[in-house]
Amino acid sequence: MKKVILKEEYLDDKSFWHITNKLNLKSIAENGLVPRDGKRNGVSKSAEDPISRVFFSHGLKGVLEQANNLAYIVNSRIKNEIIRTKNGDDGKNIKEKMLKFLNNSTNDNIKKNDSQNGGFIDLVNFLKEDVFKEGLNEKLTEHDYDIITYYIVKTIWENSICLRANLKEGIDYSWDDTNFNKYGTKKVSMTQKNMHTFEDHVINNEALEVITDEQGNPRTTWDVFKQMARY
Repeated sequence: MKKVILKEEYLDDKSFWHITNKLNLKSIAENGLVPRDGKRNGVSKSAEDPISRVFFSHGLKGVLEQANNLAYIVNSRIKNEIIRTKNGDDGKNIKEKMLKFLNNSTNDNIKKNDSQNGGFIDLVNFLKEDVFKEGLNEKLTEHDYDIITYYIVKTIWENSICLRANLKEGIDYSWDDTNFNKYGTKKVSMTQKNMHTFEDHVINNEALEVITDEQGNPRTTWDVFKQMARY
């Protein structure tokens, strides 16, 4: 896996991007991007991702749309699907909870532990089943929900890295392939923000580049996204 700085020629509609937990970097350097299947502690929880594939975004617009989409999903889950209770969570320790979640994420099956989760795939389940299992405090306002969303997503991006993948249509993926809707009941066309490889297809480490600073240290996704957005 190569180390590269974020060049202007990467900020077009041709580059393929994969965002992952920074803890996965060593494993990816050794094994490439190994497809996951949305499993949580050995039990499939994701109707959207019932089979093993590597997800990625295509182009600058695609990857920034995916970033915004994560914030939308988190905000929607908080506002619409978590109960309100008198003694519910006030969200003030959300960063610490998110770090615990992220520190239990793995890219492949090499590392095993009882609390292993499926990373981004499992985030929406984690929020409902672990972080806010006692509900949210009924006194929270719409602004409070937005602040909670901000710190959830910001913590994710601050603890993840950007990988640029050199992929080829027909070898790594196909535009004729499909995704599932969020209920897992209907197949839908892939979009630039939400694409995936063929089932069980590993992206070899030679096809990957990690975005670094000028000293060769991996940059956080938060840092890279800000540069992308300014561009």
